[in-house]
Amino acid sequence: MVGLFLKLSRIYCRLYGSVRLVLDFEQTKNISIIDFGHQRFRLTTSVAHRIIDMSLQPNTTPVFDTIVIALWLMLPAYLPNPCAATFGRGLPIDFGRNFTDGRRIFGDGKTYIGFFAGSVAGIMIGLIQMGIVSHYPFFPPFTLKAIFCLSIGSVLGDLGMSFVKRRIGLERGAPFPIADQLDFVAGAWLLTFIFEREWFVSNFTIWIVITILIITPIMHRITNMIGYKLGRKDVPW
Repeated sequence: MVGLFLKLSRIYCRLYGSVRLVLDFEQTKNISIIDFGHQRFRLTTSVAHRIIDMSLQPNTTPVFDTIVIALWLMLPAYLPNPCAATFGRGLPIDFGRNFTDGRRIFGDGKTYIGFFAGSVAGIMIGLIQMGIVSHYPFFPPFTLKAIFCLSIGSVLGDLGMSFVKRRIGLERGAPFPIADQLDFVAGAWLLTFIFEREWFVSNFTIWIVITILIITPIMHRITNMIGYKLGRKDVPW
């Protein structure tokens, strides 16, 4: 029974950070009371101390934790572009004008409504994450500046790549492998590094960066295929 409780405790400690010893053990009965959120358990002191020790040990599943944290940190950057594609309509950002090479500056796919809808979506999810962190300290905290930079930088990165694609003769919807999948990541990282460098460097470690570079193209492909099936995108890439 104690073994099962310790296993469950290890899972809880991994997900929610730590446990708290609420009351001192009773010397006569050698009993401690452990507080798991709103649940309290009476345990022998030795078992209670083992549970507390587990909460201070390094995570036993670093790969899984790295993926979760990478997704958590990038959520304000992942959300804007799908929302921009979903709600983007109306006046193009380039007003339908051409660049000096005779090609469109950005194209009809980049609109003011899409830009602002995507940016607001990323900021809103970031604010929600800030609230979640106060209850679940397992996740890295955000700053307001980081949320704004990740969200707006994501849309700017995608916009910048549209400019590049027009310059090299690629029309709207034409595939541009790697660049299509990581342009918004580059924009989000660059803007955050410029305006919130300390937060960026402390959270985007080398393994987090590598994880994002691996999983982002996969997620990008999946979401685009879903958007294509739903009729929100002209091409599935």
